[in-house]
Amino acid sequence: MSPAKSGCERFIRPEDLDAGQLFIKNFRSPEDIGSGKLCYEGDIIFARRNVSVFQFKRRSSVLTFDAVCSDELTVIRENEKILTKGFLNLILNTTKLWDTLFLNQSVLSQMERG
Repeated sequence: MSPAKSGCERFIRPEDLDAGQLFIKNFRSPEDIGSGKLCYEGDIIFARRNVSVFQFKRRSSVLTFDAVCSDELTVIRENEKILTKGFLNLILNTTKLWDTLFLNQSVLSQMERG
């Protein structure tokens, strides 16, 4: 989808996600952006593309507005029948989760090397 033709006035890229912020505050104009996907208020936006687990750390935020998100971002919509609204984003922003994932990635990398 062309963000400029989407009708949205806000476009989110990985650089717009501030580590440790539970809500997205930054955005840019969709003009001159190649492609993206619609995301809606309440969606969790997660930076995931071309980065190591260490760089994922605390890089998920909730949208407080409708926007178009870069293809470099993952959009997660919570199932409120299973989880309390906002709980998943809190989990994704805990240091303990990312420290554990980073430790496991480091161990796997060492095992692969030798």
